[in-house]
Amino acid sequence: MRRDTDLVDNVCNELFWDLEVDNNAIAVSAEARTVTLRGIVGGLREMRPGEES
Repeated sequence: MRRDTDLVDNVCNELFWDLEVDNNAIAVSAEARTVTLRGIVGGLREMRPGEES
């Protein structure tokens, strides 16, 4: 079972390497193994990779 901090780290790493997403515009949090992404993206094209990570 992964800790919430591990989940946040993993999602942040995935967003960092995804060139279609501005990872600085997205805040990542986790609670009870549920990850939440918050922020503003330029459009649907940037939202989809974040949802799939």
